[in-house]
Amino acid sequence: MVRRRSVHPLFAAALALTVLAAAPQGGAARQAREARAAADTVHKVTLVDGSTVIGRIVEADSTKVVVLTSTGARFEIERSNIASLRPVAGRIVNGEIWPEDANGTRLFFGPTGRALGHGRGYVGLYELFFSFAAVGIGDRVTMAAGTPILPGLMGEVFYLAPKVTVVNAPRLQVAAGALAFFATREIEEGSVGIAYGVASFGDSDAALTFGAGWGFALVGDDSEIADEPVLMLGLERRVSRAMKLMSENYFANGNALISLGIRALGERFSGDAGAGAVVSGGDSSCCIPILSFTWRF
Repeated sequence: MVRRRSVHPLFAAALALTVLAAAPQGGAARQAREARAAADTVHKVTLVDGSTVIGRIVEADSTKVVVLTSTGARFEIERSNIASLRPVAGRIVNGEIWPEDANGTRLFFGPTGRALGHGRGYVGLYELFFSFAAVGIGDRVTMAAGTPILPGLMGEVFYLAPKVTVVNAPRLQVAAGALAFFATREIEEGSVGIAYGVASFGDSDAALTFGAGWGFALVGDDSEIADEPVLMLGLERRVSRAMKLMSENYFANGNALISLGIRALGERFSGDAGAGAVVSGGDSSCCIPILSFTWRF
């Protein structure tokens, strides 16, 4: 028989922050932000002969499109010669499109301080068996959820992870959120999760992320919260158009989980691969494989 459980106050607070941060903002501020985004957007124009032009659209009407490339070249293209025209999330470096990191809101697993952005989202798999999805709500809220795709667990166990970015400066992002696991059937241990704060310094190409989280558990009508936090240190460094080095590390009660790996970056698909090791006292155990795939929309 399933017993009713009240929502943990820390998780309820994170949901409340989500609602407040997702509230509509001033029309003038939003229009100015959208105008800046449109001016900065890189487009890929594919012509009917198969050639492409990459740059920013500086003029467009019903008959032609004018594209300005990163080298300053100006192309006036008749619409009848255009096979496709689409925005590209990224920037131009030496004539190449460097796609942005669509998963910049997280490291391998843990969060960064960055928001996903309104209307953006991604779906993917951790370790091949754990599905997840995330979507941006407003400019500062990221909501994630997932469930294992394993017999007996799919839909029976799931998690919710709201995050609110409270500081969103170009080189500093600070967020608060929660990660809570639930079960649709009664389990003896109850629901568990973690409430956290996290800050990222730098940009998506090179950044340090610091975080602290406090675990909580719900058992029946009782709730508990950990006295000591789990600390996190994350590092990111982009080394090429399609690759980023990453490290995600946790520290608690004299123990540590250390990980290192790469993120392969594409326009729509990306993937993480790495390995982790547990260090406890003078002993260590290796290796814990890290593998995930993501498709953004």
